[in-house]
Amino acid sequence: MDQRPQELHLGRSTLKDPDGVIHTIDPDDPLTVAPALLFVGRTIANAVTEANGSLELTFSNGASVRCEPAETHEAWEVVGGSPHYLVVCVKGGGVAVFGETHPRAVG
Repeated sequence: MDQRPQELHLGRSTLKDPDGVIHTIDPDDPLTVAPALLFVGRTIANAVTEANGSLELTFSNGASVRCEPAETHEAWEVVGGSPHYLVVCVKGGGVAVFGETHPRAVG
């Protein structure tokens, strides 16, 4: 089976670490990003997107991250896999999926 790597790119997010401590992650503020390093290389146990574009990921260590849609930019994206795809929270909310064949809207 082809196992292409997947990448996750998040905008401003709320992170709950394995100890239950809540952190606000803002990629534009480097001082807030360090707690996000807890997720590098971790296994995602569950992923949920809502029709408005919210994304919540729960990791195998019990930590989680939530990213809400943004009015001015794409709030998050996931790319990779097999077949290769791109899933994006579009500006203003909602989710779009672009695959190896053609794009489609979700929700």
